[in-house]
Amino acid sequence: MSSYLLLLENVESPETIINIAPQISWLGRSLNGIAASLAQAEASADSALQSTMDCTYRVMDVGRDVEAQDDLLDECQSQAKGLASQAERSLSSSEEILAQTQTKASAKEEEIRTKTRQATEKRTRKAQLDREILQKNGQIAETHRRRESKKESAGVGLGIRVSDLKDEIVALQSKVSSLNSEISQDQQAISNLEREQRNLQDLVSQYQRDISSRRSTHQLYQKQISEANRVENDITTLKGVAEATISNINDVNSQLQDVKECLDECSSLLQAKSVDLSTSTSSVDWIIGAVGRCTRIFRAKEFERQKMLMQQVSEVLEKIEKDGQLLLSSQDMAFLDIKPWEAATGLIVEDKERIPELCYFK
Repeated sequence: MSSYLLLLENVESPETIINIAPQISWLGRSLNGIAASLAQAEASADSALQSTMDCTYRVMDVGRDVEAQDDLLDECQSQAKGLASQAERSLSSSEEILAQTQTKASAKEEEIRTKTRQATEKRTRKAQLDREILQKNGQIAETHRRRESKKESAGVGLGIRVSDLKDEIVALQSKVSSLNSEISQDQQAISNLEREQRNLQDLVSQYQRDISSRRSTHQLYQKQISEANRVENDITTLKGVAEATISNINDVNSQLQDVKECLDECSSLLQAKSVDLSTSTSSVDWIIGAVGRCTRIFRAKEFERQKMLMQQVSEVLEKIEKDGQLLLSSQDMAFLDIKPWEAATGLIVEDKERIPELCYFK
């Protein structure tokens, strides 16, 4: 269109010989096509804005879910740490009880050895006393044998000696009886100590199993705490991702708002010029229909007005193209050459008819 306006500048008195109506009609049709594309672009921008809002809501929902999971994780972490602390205290208590029980078992074992040694010594002493009693009985029997064989009258001396031996035997037997009683008591004490030691050994085994179980439980809680810490790091990362995503969405939304505002402004400008073009064409058609022809003066005025209108439209299109290119500079393509989204038609400029050549009045 700029080249056409340039051609008009090179024609002498174009207002009297150039018929600009075909170009005005062409411009109206072209603006209608561009306006339709802009409307479609506005609809696409609205759809994109709605999509960003939907995405924002979804990310916010995810963020709320992450926050809820974070709160639940904090509760689980607190419980796990409490259980781990309790398990550690129970483990320490069990280890302390085990050490005390092992000490008691060792003391019982030493006491059993002492009692066993004492009982052995008493059995040895009893055996010595039994030998002495046997010896004394042998002496008494020997005395009786001599008395019977010699039939001497020295029995008084022998009787005193036999009586002494019997007294000694009675004393020895009393000691043996005491030793037997002590040995029985020691043996009973040893049996009791051995039973207590077995009980203590059973307790030691039980405490060892309990400690092993508590240690495994403590390790499990520690593992759960480590896993919870890992999940907490993941949740922190998710929070960061959600915040970054929302920030990016807000940036995109702001850019889309700029696009939509630009499209709204472009559409308003085009609509205004389309109305001017339609009015211009209608006025000429009405004059011709009513009068049958246009006066030279009216034709000159209308030519200048339409030429100015074409210049204004050209300026509007240049502004739209400039604003669009600045707004969509990252796309590396001309604004008016962009295909409508999901459109089956070709490029806007390529699909439209070329501007008509210069047309002269007949």
